[in-house]
Amino acid sequence: MILSVQAMRKPNFFLLALLVLAMQFNFAHALSAQAFKVAINVAGRQRMLTQKITKVVFLETLIGKSRTTSDELNQAMLLFSHSLYSLLKGDRHHHIPKPPTQSILQQYKTIKRLFNRKFAPLVTKIHTANHKSSNALRRLGEISSLLLKSCDEAVTSYVKASKAQGYNGINQQINLAGRQRMLTQKIARDVFMVAAKIAEVKAKNDTTLSIQLFEHSLAKLKKASAKSSHRKKIAKQIKTIFATWRTYKISVTTALKAKDFHPHILETINTQSNRVLLESDNFVKLLESSKSQS
Repeated sequence: MILSVQAMRKPNFFLLALLVLAMQFNFAHALSAQAFKVAINVAGRQRMLTQKITKVVFLETLIGKSRTTSDELNQAMLLFSHSLYSLLKGDRHHHIPKPPTQSILQQYKTIKRLFNRKFAPLVTKIHTANHKSSNALRRLGEISSLLLKSCDEAVTSYVKASKAQGYNGINQQINLAGRQRMLTQKIARDVFMVAAKIAEVKAKNDTTLSIQLFEHSLAKLKKASAKSSHRKKIAKQIKTIFATWRTYKISVTTALKAKDFHPHILETINTQSNRVLLESDNFVKLLESSKSQS
């Protein structure tokens, strides 16, 4: 049967619906396995940076600014900003893909607004101020938690998208290992909040929960790594993480128990948090380059 011109001009809503679904399907399944690994790693690193930035601001409030703290803060801010742009637009040079779904794209637009309009201006204001307002510090703690939550939701969306495409196990591990990086910085941030008398009870409770979560997740990752193509290297890296973690945990728990927040102790906690972060990041890189045997 030949359709008339009039009939062909009438919209076929069924076909339009199928076309929209097909476009969404293709959009959601456009990434390779390696592209998902890179995206989940970088997206997960954003969680860590929210806490690292806030950690340094609170540390400066307690011991004053220095070249070291200013460099750490500036580098973290710059990395977050550059990574955010890459996650929004894609970055061929660093192999970061564009968002695979519209929902992830919208999540990063929300993160961009929160970072540019609230988080970054407040960080700059506190960092450059001579007098640190307790209200401003409290507000920074609240906004950093909101930004962390938004970044975590975006990572979860990436993991779900990869699972829908058939890439599951290794990306779950990269997500979990990536969260460990965040916990190294959040623990120090919360200790510094206790020392600064900002939301002390919650910060102290959060520190305890973060320590428990870090250790539980590390044990889980150790078990899961048995199926990795780099299992020997990963097993060695996990031992290194455990060694640096034990020292860090002792410093944190001792300081909180004794309520001893001498500048030297706070600087030590900051240094140790960055050591565990470095080793945790090396672990993520191993997972990113490995192949799951499951």
